[in-house]
Amino acid sequence: IGDNVVPAGRYTLYAIPTKDSWTVKINLDVDGWGAYAYRPEMDVASITVPTSSVDDAIDAFSVALYEAPSGMVHLKMGWDKTVVEVPIMLL
Repeated sequence: IGDNVVPAGRYTLYAIPTKDSWTVKINLDVDGWGAYAYRPEMDVASITVPTSSVDDAIDAFSVALYEAPSGMVHLKMGWDKTVVEVPIMLL
């Protein structure tokens, strides 16, 4: 994810949204309670990806994985009329 190799395991996913991009972080601390317990020293990967707009609003925050034409997997997340895609290279 980004320039980081993330071993198989259990992680917490954090997203920091802004108007034009989201910073997505993969974190080792799986026992925290949302962003209130966020510990940046436990991050194993971080990537900033651009936002894009969709025509139809997404009522509930949604997450999906799909195989992109490049052969990579993308983690697609969206809410309202904003979506982001995090490219993931499988090793």
